[in-house]
Amino acid sequence: MRSGIFTALLATGLVLPLSMSVAAPSDSFSLQSPVHQEQLYRASVKQNPRNLNGYLELADFLSQQSRHEEVIAVYQQALKQYPQQADLYYDLAVTLTEKGDLEEAKSNYQKVLSLDPQHGDAIYNLGLISFALGDVVAGMEHFQSMITIYPDHPDAYIWLGKGYYVQNQMDKAVQAWETAIALDPDAVYAYNSLGDLLVRQGQLDQAIAYYRQALAHPDQEGIPVSAHALAHHGLGTALQRQGNTAEAMREYQEALRLAPDFEPAQTNLTGLNGDRH
Repeated sequence: MRSGIFTALLATGLVLPLSMSVAAPSDSFSLQSPVHQEQLYRASVKQNPRNLNGYLELADFLSQQSRHEEVIAVYQQALKQYPQQADLYYDLAVTLTEKGDLEEAKSNYQKVLSLDPQHGDAIYNLGLISFALGDVVAGMEHFQSMITIYPDHPDAYIWLGKGYYVQNQMDKAVQAWETAIALDPDAVYAYNSLGDLLVRQGQLDQAIAYYRQALAHPDQEGIPVSAHALAHHGLGTALQRQGNTAEAMREYQEALRLAPDFEPAQTNLTGLNGDRH
């Protein structure tokens, strides 16, 4: 459901999940049928238009069914009652992001920050959206702001490093990714990013070492694939460039075991199979 932002982010070579807040679900109607649950949630806010929790519960219920247009309408209705509620703008922005309406999401994240300048998730997501919209400079500014307010946030350093990478400032990219690892030794996307940079520079042995370090740490889910799937693919690329076809094929196969629809691994594996015939 997040295809809009993440399709654009794929062009940067590093994808991380958005940070999202989710309204806490209520058990009050949990024994009802879904249709009856929805009727009760809607009746609750109709009877009391100032029932903020009622709006959140209805929006959460609709979100679970990916009914984004209706979720947006609920948040807009709630904002008429609570126009100074930063978290409502934030949740609206998240839904717009999921829907792929990045410009409108950006506008609502900015409204969040006008009410709460230190809202970390809004700053972080603005950075992601800026990258997705092709504005790397603005994205880096948001991640720098994130680091200023939350200096121990490893993902902000990972993305800042990606910005430096895109700008061909490799020393600064390395420094940012190494900082991310120092803050969180399990920051597997930082290991992958260092591996990617070293492959680009032709330092294949060092790249392989970083990919193996990524695989030695717990996997992290992401879109389009998890960090370990990316690490196996990167490892396969480095091994292929070293002429180690058999091991490269095994790494591509492992990437596809974790992510069967991962197109780069499929393409590379198909190419190697073709070369063998």
